[in-house]
Amino acid sequence: MMHKEESPHKIKTWDPVVRILHWTLVIAFMTAWVSSGQWQTLHEWAGYTVGVIVALRVLWGFIGTRHARFVNFTYSRKEILKHLRDMRHGHERYYEGHNPAGSVMVFLLLGGLGLQAILGWLLTTHTFHESALIETIHPVLGNTLFAAAMLHILGVIISSKLTSQNLTKVMITSRKSKKHKK
Repeated sequence: MMHKEESPHKIKTWDPVVRILHWTLVIAFMTAWVSSGQWQTLHEWAGYTVGVIVALRVLWGFIGTRHARFVNFTYSRKEILKHLRDMRHGHERYYEGHNPAGSVMVFLLLGGLGLQAILGWLLTTHTFHESALIETIHPVLGNTLFAAAMLHILGVIISSKLTSQNLTKVMITSRKSKKHKK
């Protein structure tokens, strides 16, 4: 039986766990990035939050629902490059869940944010508190992750245009069209 607000032309894509973790991660990372060097306690707590969210998302990537599981959006290098070429030429194949470019970004951001959280935590320990190497890498990685997040947003905008689907709205509502609108 279909719920009142569902359309026969829509599917549920990302479950509430994925969506809540996604938006909480956005807020936590942006809080950590903005507070860096200014509000240390806020920066640290935001960083710890990022670490917890990444750990939960990785766990959910193995035990979660269909579109949350990593195995369902792991693409070969050839598939990723073909997808990027197609996007460059103004075409994009329909994907119920993450497309190949989106999957790369998921793995890049989760891995990078996880590493960033670990490096930040190490800076609070007695052993690595004044590690010049970590103190150099941590802000550079933070800025690189910020740039990757901006690239992700750009990719979402382009993909939304190519598929005539508001992917930001899908990440809020979970409802995605079953196919492209031509």
